[in-house]
Amino acid sequence: MGLKMHSEKQTVYFETLTEKVPKDWKVVRLESIIKFKNGSRPEFSNTGNYKIYGANGVMGKTDKCIIDKDFTLIVGRVGASGEIHLATGKFWVSDNAIYSESYDSKNINMKFIFYLLSYKNLKRLATKSTHPILTQTQLNRYPIPLPPLPEQQKIAEILGMVDKAIQKVDEAIEKTKRIKKGLMQELLTKGIGHKEFKDTEIGRIPKEWEVKKVIDLFGVKTGTTPSTKKDGYWRNGDILWITPSDLSKLKDRIYIDDSSRKITEAGLNDTNLSLLPKNSIILSTRAPVGYVSLLSKKASFNQGCKGLVPHTSKNISSEFYANYFLNKKKNLEDLSGGSTFKELKKSILENFKIPFLSFPEQKKIAEILSTIDKKLRTLRLQKRKYERVKKGLMNDLLTGKRRSKV
Repeated sequence: MGLKMHSEKQTVYFETLTEKVPKDWKVVRLESIIKFKNGSRPEFSNTGNYKIYGANGVMGKTDKCIIDKDFTLIVGRVGASGEIHLATGKFWVSDNAIYSESYDSKNINMKFIFYLLSYKNLKRLATKSTHPILTQTQLNRYPIPLPPLPEQQKIAEILGMVDKAIQKVDEAIEKTKRIKKGLMQELLTKGIGHKEFKDTEIGRIPKEWEVKKVIDLFGVKTGTTPSTKKDGYWRNGDILWITPSDLSKLKDRIYIDDSSRKITEAGLNDTNLSLLPKNSIILSTRAPVGYVSLLSKKASFNQGCKGLVPHTSKNISSEFYANYFLNKKKNLEDLSGGSTFKELKKSILENFKIPFLSFPEQKKIAEILSTIDKKLRTLRLQKRKYERVKKGLMNDLLTGKRRSKV
C-alpha cells in the first residue's frame, strides 16, 4: 500500500492526563477545536434523498437535511454510545447522536480526529446504566493529543489508504456472495446441463431428478444437554458438543471441526447423546432455525440442533445436501412453530421434500459451490490482515510511538 514511516527514537514525551505524547504535540480538550450539537428526531421517508445518521450509522432516509458540510463527525449518544462516524455533504442526524456543528479547520484535520476518537473507544465514557448515555459535556471535556496539522493530514492519509484497501476487499466479498447466491439458486434447482424439466411439489426440477423425503436419505437424530451441575460431564472433555451458537460463527465455511464447549465420555454415555460420524449434517432447528454445517470429525450436539446421518455414502453427498438446506433456510423457518421461539420438529424435518439426483452431479455441484466458499474465505482472511495492519498503525501513529514523514 506504499506506506512510508520512520521510527523516531529521539522523540521526547511529556505526561498528559491520560498518556504520553511527543513533546511537539499539543494536548487539547475537544471543546477547544469542535463545537458539538445534539441531533434531532427525524421524519423518515422511503423516497427521501438524504441519509439519516444515528448512533449506529445510517438508519434511514428523509426529505430534509440539517447539515451540509465537507466533514461532520457523528458520535453515538444513546444506545451505541461512543460509536464514531464521519460523514460528508447533506444529511440528518437523529436525536440518539451528537454531531460537530463546526470545527477549527485551521488547526485540525477531521479525518485525523475521526481516526483518533475511533481509536480512543469513547464507549467507556458513557454512563454506566441500563441505557448508557454519552453527553456533550463529557465530549467537550475529553482531552486528546494533537500533532501539528501536516502530521495529522499524513496520518489520516496513511490510515485512509488502508481503509480503501479494506473497502475493496469488502466489495469483492459482497460481489462473490451475490455470485454464490445466484449459483446456488441455479444449480440446486436446475442442475448441470439439463434440457428437460418437470413440475413437482418442490418446484420445477430436471426431468431426471426425483423427489424424496429427508428420512429416505438420512437418519434424523436429536441432541440434548448433559447436566451442567455434573463436573464429570464437562471437565477436560474432548468430544465436540455443537450448539446453534457454534454454527452461527461459521460464516462461509460449511465444515465444522470445533465447538466452544466439549463433553466427556461420561457425559456422552450417561445421557445417551447421539455421537454423529464424520460428514454428518448438523442443522440448527431452534433459536434460530437454518444454520447448517458438516462434521469434519465425530461430534455430539444440543437440543437446538438435529443431526442428519446419510444412509449411505455411495449415492448421497452430504456437502450437496448441506448447501441445499442452506438455500432452503426460509422454507425451514416457515415450517417451524412456537410462540416464544421457533422450532422445527423432527417429524417435519423428516418429511421435508428434497431432490434426489445422480451422485456424480451432486458432487460436481458441491465442488462448484466449495470453490466459491474458498474464495470467500481467502477474501475474509485478506480483510483480517488489513484490519490487523490498521490496528497496528493506529496504535503507533495516533500515540506518536512512530512518526510519519511529512
